[in-house]
Amino acid sequence: AAIALRAQDSSQIAAAQQLVTKALWLHRDAEKEDLVMRAKIWHSVGECSFALGFLAEGGRYTDASCMPATSAEAIVLYKKALKCFKESAMLFRKTEGRLNPLTGQEAQYVAWTLLKLKQPEEAKSYLLDSLEALAEQQSGWGDGDAQAPALTSGVHAVDRILEAHRCSDDRAGLVRYFPGIQRLCANVAGRLQPSKDQRHAVLYEKLLSSSSLDSGSRLGDFDPRRQENVHLAPQLHILDAS
Repeated sequence: AAIALRAQDSSQIAAAQQLVTKALWLHRDAEKEDLVMRAKIWHSVGECSFALGFLAEGGRYTDASCMPATSAEAIVLYKKALKCFKESAMLFRKTEGRLNPLTGQEAQYVAWTLLKLKQPEEAKSYLLDSLEALAEQQSGWGDGDAQAPALTSGVHAVDRILEAHRCSDDRAGLVRYFPGIQRLCANVAGRLQPSKDQRHAVLYEKLLSSSSLDSGSRLGDFDPRRQENVHLAPQLHILDAS
């Protein structure tokens, strides 16, 4: 499925979704108590719908923006993705707890999809869950290696928090995110100790820049969709676990 997304082949993604959906129902009947795996399969089904919506909008694989969908086809597909992601998030929260990395990651997918559907108010609580999970996360940072997926998620989370509050004209609402953002930056600094020689240093600097929210000024002048920020957005990480 990841190959199909890179190739922008919607037919292969649709075929993959059919197979994964069948696997979901088979797993539900055969392994009624395995809620974690069921949550992961729900996520995969949702990823396929998200990818199809992304391609329906003419998106590129490197685009991780929150720009709302405009075409009727994409909106329908994002709504399908949202249903799947919410089901997955509910199962992860039930089994793993609110601050588990799996729960936090799924909360961010829910929030991203809600932003695509112009629902920033509902996205805010999911973004807070994602942020607080990342602030506590102990794995996935790369510890100085080139791969640091948790750092990528942190950058995306902060960007989407800004976007949700910009869209809803809610500068004051940012206050409740400050403690989580401070803990996130401290967590990153303590685990990665980034330097200019490391490939993820740009992401770390982007996180610090985006997180300069203590006066609320960043809400007005930082826009992750601006051209100078596009190259900082890592590859769209839907279907990356397929």
